[in-house]
Amino acid sequence: MRPRDYDTMNENGFRVEALTGSPSASWKGFRERLDGYMDGYRLLNAVRAGVSLGIFDSLVEPSTVEDLSGRLGIDTEMTRMLCSVLVEEGLLIRDGDVYSDSDEAKAFLVSQAPHFHGPILDSSDERLEPWGRIADMVRNGPDYLPYEEFFSRKWIEGIARSAMLGPVASVLDELEETVPVRDGDVILDVGGGHGLYAIGLCLRHPGAKGRVFDRDRILEAASENSKAAGIRLDLVPGDYYENDLPGGNDLLLIFSNPAGSDPEVTEKLARSLNPGGRIVIRRRSGGFEDSAVRNMDWNLKLWEGFKLGEKRFGGISAGKDDEYIRRLAEQGVRLVSRDQTDPAMEMLVFRKDAANLSGYRRRSERSVGPADRSGPSLDRTSPPATADERTPSV
Repeated sequence: MRPRDYDTMNENGFRVEALTGSPSASWKGFRERLDGYMDGYRLLNAVRAGVSLGIFDSLVEPSTVEDLSGRLGIDTEMTRMLCSVLVEEGLLIRDGDVYSDSDEAKAFLVSQAPHFHGPILDSSDERLEPWGRIADMVRNGPDYLPYEEFFSRKWIEGIARSAMLGPVASVLDELEETVPVRDGDVILDVGGGHGLYAIGLCLRHPGAKGRVFDRDRILEAASENSKAAGIRLDLVPGDYYENDLPGGNDLLLIFSNPAGSDPEVTEKLARSLNPGGRIVIRRRSGGFEDSAVRNMDWNLKLWEGFKLGEKRFGGISAGKDDEYIRRLAEQGVRLVSRDQTDPAMEMLVFRKDAANLSGYRRRSERSVGPADRSGPSLDRTSPPATADERTPSV
């Protein structure tokens, strides 16, 4: 006889129907999926423990678990288990009873390494905290913060810290493979925040002049970073939606911000360039366009006035992309190369016609469209612009 409470579950999770029939899908497969979700959290904390306990610092020199735990004053058997986890993840190497750091651990998990990722690990609790409230956010909406609070000093310092731990040098290497930076070039980092890209180019090319355009409060970080690097930057406060960019630029950098995709700012970009000047845009491409979890993550905290769903981890919509390229071309600024630098990022390079004047239109030359990603390469041997050519268009 069918129990009266057949479809109910008691406080211990007991459900009678679970005993009378198999599930409609594989319970083993689903359990493995859940375990995989939880393993991510377990492994994150294992790596954090290895850093905070000094295990990675100590294993720069190979050691047994007994010697390691004795030096650090930690439990020997628990240390052995943690080291086994880290070996399984490829962060430690085991040779008999001796453990040592892998190359990856030496590069990123040793506190004296130039690209030490400890600060990112330390911030992981804060970064993941909104996900602990995900049901409330779906019920009531995301966290909305005042603009100045969202783009706080802490936020920009976090972005700078993340950028310094590898991306800056790699991105500048990619840039210089395509775009020559010349002595005397004026480089403007649009929405440059921490200023690290302009600083890096000026360190590599002492004859270049670096500028950063961003909101006044955000530029505080760029000021401190430039002083620490011994580089003088021109810091120009403003909002590219509300203010014009400073003119007379030979190279615009637009890395991972809306100025590299919103057609509304194209005229300002074109106007700020010297004839022959270039725009380099680095942005996410289709590699993460379908990452629903990353897109949701980016929408859990927004600034006031920002529409939910507009902020995406992936690239921009194809419609805007076409219009962006078209409107720059109408200003005499043409797409000359478009490269996929890795599965998730692309680099676009535009160049302003050498004879271009403000309002100049020339439709006889076809710009490279989104489907044609192999435009002509830039001429690395082109001489610096003459004094006349450097006169900014008005």
